[in-house]
Amino acid sequence: MEVDGGESIAGAEGPFWELPLELVVWVFSFLDIPSLLRVSATCSYFHAAAALPELWGELVPRELGQEPISSLFLNLADTPPAS
Repeated sequence: MEVDGGESIAGAEGPFWELPLELVVWVFSFLDIPSLLRVSATCSYFHAAAALPELWGELVPRELGQEPISSLFLNLADTPPAS
């Protein structure tokens, strides 16, 4: 299994390692912080997936009740230019 541009995870065997990393991260994006921390402790593959900054960049603002940074950039395209 490769994570983060080619790094492999030792001992990556079993059905979970056949799932694309993007799918695992997408599933993890529905978890709250305590649940994500618990699942990251179950195996090295989940630990590596749960440590990705892209996941935390969306999760932390949501948990704090704030708008994620990425959605601000998405909304920027809809904003008319200042006059």
